[in-house]
Order: sequence, then C-alpha cells, then structure tokens
Amino acid sequence: ATEAAGVWLDHDARGRTAWVWREPGAPDLPKTRKNAAVVAPARDGVRGVALYAARDLQPGDVALRAEPLAAVVFRPGDDNTVDALRCPRCACVLDDADHGSAPCAPPAPLETGADWARASPSVRLAALLFSRHAEDELRWDASTEEDDDDEPASEELLFAAAAAARLAGRGESPRDDLARATRVLRTLRRYGHSVVDDELRVVGVALYPPRATAANHSCVANVWPRFAFRRGNAPVLEYVATRAVRRGEELRHEYTDAAAPFARRRRVLRESYGFTCSCDRCFARGRDDVAGLDAFNDARDAAETAIVDGRDLNAAVHAMRRAVGLGEAAYAAPYHPHKALLPLKLGKLLLAVNEAASECVRVLDVAVERLAVTHGVDSRLHRLGADLLAEARRRAAEEEDE
Repeated sequence: ATEAAGVWLDHDARGRTAWVWREPGAPDLPKTRKNAAVVAPARDGVRGVALYAARDLQPGDVALRAEPLAAVVFRPGDDNTVDALRCPRCACVLDDADHGSAPCAPPAPLETGADWARASPSVRLAALLFSRHAEDELRWDASTEEDDDDEPASEELLFAAAAAARLAGRGESPRDDLARATRVLRTLRRYGHSVVDDELRVVGVALYPPRATAANHSCVANVWPRFAFRRGNAPVLEYVATRAVRRGEELRHEYTDAAAPFARRRRVLRESYGFTCSCDRCFARGRDDVAGLDAFNDARDAAETAIVDGRDLNAAVHAMRRAVGLGEAAYAAPYHPHKALLPLKLGKLLLAVNEAASECVRVLDVAVERLAVTHGVDSRLHRLGADLLAEARRRAAEEEDE
C-alpha cells in the first residue's frame, strides 16, 4: 500500500516507467531542465524515474508514505548490526513507549533454520520477495530489465541467487528459479533501500513499491527518507521535506552523505549506483569547501570515537561543538536530520559533564525545534530532547538562584 498525496505518478504509452509520474489534473511541467538527466516530460524511449511535488510543501511535511514489499532487519553478525536493545523483527527500540520490553511475534517458518541464519541480508530479502510476490509485482522499468537481461550474471550474483531460491523453498524447476532469483537480486541492486533508525544508523534493508523508489539523488536534497517503526510491522518509508518545496519541484534525497567532499561523493555514487551526479553542487564543484567538509568530518568522527570510548567526555564535548558549528555549512537544507541530531548529542554531553546550563539550554532549544520538524513531535528523539531541555532549564534556574 502506498500513499502519495504529495507526488504525481504515471507511465508512458508503452507501460514503462517514465520520467514524470503524473496524476490527472497535474499542471504542465518544464519541458527541459539544466541537467538533461532530469528532463520532465514523459515520452516514449526515455528511461528513468522522478518524483515531483504536487503541492507546496513546508519543512516537516510528508510527501509520500509507502509500506515495503518486504524488509529484513540486521542481526548481530551482519555487516551492519542493530543494537542489542532493538527488536530483531521490526528494529523498534525495546522498552520504548511504542514497543514494550518483549520482541515481536516469532519468525515465520521461512525465517528459521541454519540456512537462513547464515544468509546475508540481501539474500534473505530476495528470498522473502521470491516467496511472497509474483514476478510481475517486482517489475520496475522494462527498459532497465532488458539491459540487465543482456548483462552476464557474475559468479557472486549467481551464488546469491541460488541461495535465495533455496531459502524460498523453490526446487521444482531449478533453472527457472535461478533465473527469477537473479532478476530479483538485480532489482534489489538498483532499487533496494537501506533502512535507518531515528539516529540515521543503518538497521536493515527493504524493497518499496516503484513510486517510493523513484526519488532521484541530489547533494542538495530537499527531502529525507524517514522510517516509521511500529511494533510488529515492517518499517514504513516517509519522504519528509527538509526545506520549503514549491509545487512542481522535483523531490530528491541524498544517496550518500552530502557532507562528504566532491571526490568522495562522486566515487561512492559511481561505484554503488552507477551514475555521475550532476546536481547544482556537483555541476559547480568549486562550491565545495573541501577544507571545511574535511574539518567537519574529522570533528564528528573524533566526537563519536570519544563517546564510544567513554573515558574523556570533555574531549567529546570539544569535538562535538566543532561538529555542530561546521555542520551548519556542511548540510545545505535548514532541516537536514543531522542538523537536529548533532545539537541533541551536544546537549546530552554538556549535561553529562555539567557545563554551564545556559549553553545547554541554547543548544537543546535548537535541537528540540529541529527535531519537531525532522522527526515529528511524537517521535522518541523529540521526547528525549524535550526532557533534556527541561532538565537544562531546571539547572539554569538553580544557577541563577545561586
């Protein structure tokens, strides 16, 4: 099920995915754009997808919600792992108000056994899709699939496909099962979505319906993919506006960290997604303050390392102060989620080391205001920020009395 009140969707005359998916009554969009990769009109022979805002959006507005076709949560031992206090079924935080202290229902029969335990997350996800959905439900872009069919499958892909078919319990026609599992894995390679928690840590992988995977990349994105976790349910994808978006403007999110310098972003996008970004920022690469971005990443890494180490929180405070300041320029959107999370972390550190309460109040005021937009007023982190801010104000009042 997909709700898309904020976007237009459609297909071209041959039934293939087109550049603009439009609903009836959608206004005419520009015929061309500066970058040929985001040509607006849907026309025969053009390959690619895009999402456009069907109405004006304000920061924090949700343009689109989509439930996954299937999702897999990482387990300890996977390349990316969930915390010990997270439910292994839906990645909710155990003991959170929305979840409770017990994990969700036990795994389905497919998700048990030694083979399942040894399989990688992508193979487990492919097996779920293979067993639950007909092949025509997993077709995205016919022209892309034709290209994939012409591309020889690598040995690694064939091994993964065989494992996925075996996990799904399909053994009647091994040749057909292997071919179909290979196509499923290729779909995941192009359209699979990393699932992140509210602190932007990768906790799983999922495949969402075509309209939800249609948002293109930009290093100056205007939405971010937020995931709503509910007890026992797979993570719901929400595209949340990080700044004001005009009706008819393309919705884009960042496929890689926008705070990385140009050369690093370009390498990751080319190696992981197979394209060269030509957004406004990359088109004019001179706009990147490489020294500033390097300083920001160094400060953020130093702060996180000191927090994990736990022996010198004052060093963590010093590094996080620098990260918060430099992060304002590293992320262009006023309500980028990192611009909310970094002040929250700094506020927690300041309270932990008993820094001046007035600074705690100032920093947490910013965090709470931004979290209300990026994560929502009912989110776990907004509630945490509000509690920390109340404590900071209490300490500030005591300091004034003294």
